[in-house]
Amino acid sequence: PSTLLTGLDFSSRVLDKARMICPSAKFRQHDIYTPLEGDFDLVLCCETLEHMEHPAKALEQLVHDAVCVAITVPNGMVDTYPGHINFWSKRSWEIFLDQFSSSWDCTINLINGDRQIGTIMRRRAS
Repeated sequence: PSTLLTGLDFSSRVLDKARMICPSAKFRQHDIYTPLEGDFDLVLCCETLEHMEHPAKALEQLVHDAVCVAITVPNGMVDTYPGHINFWSKRSWEIFLDQFSSSWDCTINLINGDRQIGTIMRRRAS
């Protein structure tokens, strides 16, 4: 009951739909390449980075002030959607996340019948 939910998207149309589904949450338009405003205990990024021209820059902004980040991307070994520009296998995803390994512990698993790669990133204690 005391949880504050905040939803971010670049599309005002998507945000309008989200407001109808979850009226108690706060929603705002946001460019994924800019820093998040505020501190977040948990950031969810689902089925987004495969569309980004600069996924590392996007993820860098998402993790900036977060404690925990949960991410899903399609498993590039089975993904054939033409709208995706990034196709990661589990191993190439691990390599992609290595750039964050000094500050984050990452748990990576295949999920949803191996159709997706699920990742939990937890900030390391200083």
